[in-house]
Amino acid sequence: MAKAKTNQEWWHEKALQLQEQTKPFVGIDPDVIYEKPGFWPALKLVFMKYSLGFYTPIMSANRAAGIWDSLHFIDLCAGSGLTRLKAVHYPSKTVTVTGSALIGAHESRFDHYHLVEPHAASARALTARLASKLPAGSFTVYDEPSAAAIPKITANLQAVSRNPHFMAFVDPEGLTEVTLPSLHPLFDLGRGDFLFNYQYQAVRRVPQALATSFFGADEWPRIGPERGLQDYFLSRLRAFGRPASMRLSVAAGKGSGRYAYDMVYCAAQTRDGNPWLKSLETEVAKRMSGLDGAKLENFILGGQQMLF
Repeated sequence: MAKAKTNQEWWHEKALQLQEQTKPFVGIDPDVIYEKPGFWPALKLVFMKYSLGFYTPIMSANRAAGIWDSLHFIDLCAGSGLTRLKAVHYPSKTVTVTGSALIGAHESRFDHYHLVEPHAASARALTARLASKLPAGSFTVYDEPSAAAIPKITANLQAVSRNPHFMAFVDPEGLTEVTLPSLHPLFDLGRGDFLFNYQYQAVRRVPQALATSFFGADEWPRIGPERGLQDYFLSRLRAFGRPASMRLSVAAGKGSGRYAYDMVYCAAQTRDGNPWLKSLETEVAKRMSGLDGAKLENFILGGQQMLF
């Protein structure tokens, strides 16, 4: 029996995978890349990659059994596909990793990939990078805002499939790129799963009307602990038909500024109680709880200090 990896070994492996996967793409439109200070974005990218590792084998087996007739990957805030992380505690160092769109593209078991990127330069770079990886005709880049793209995505799914399943990644900047009501067509389509980056700290910083628009309801907690905002988001997901959920809290870490958000995986309730989602939550708690961007940066670039 193989010896179980320590958390340090596990994180070294996952971080290296995100870096190694960039190699075929960095020479394509090399000037078009998303830059972010700190290493906390790597946490959400590893979580996304890890979630896909749970999702695709199960849903592929269900497709083979006839439960679904197609599987789709949807990224509503795709970017150009590459992210450059600028170290905070090692200012001269950067690490380039695959972004969400290319993480999805490395998973070959989807029938079609739907990527939304409204910025022209990023959409062009993403299209070129995907074309170097995926078969022709297997992906669509929507170079328009998500509110305009979502009805087209659902129409395209329904045109080719009577019973599709999908994984949708929703990672907006603040509360403006995607709202929960704008996701109605996807919420109402089959039993697809969602992985959200929910920036709860932004809710009370924006005009109240904007937060109300994001939630699609007016009773969100305007005062009190931030935990109320975190729990309220889960209640809104239940209202939109995705009651089964798990939450991972991500923080930038000491010296990187006070910044935190939740990664929330949500799904429709199944008859057997979503056992694979519970398994994912157990594994996430084992590998990711208590980790922040500053600790991850020190581990990857410093190399000596243990994470836990």
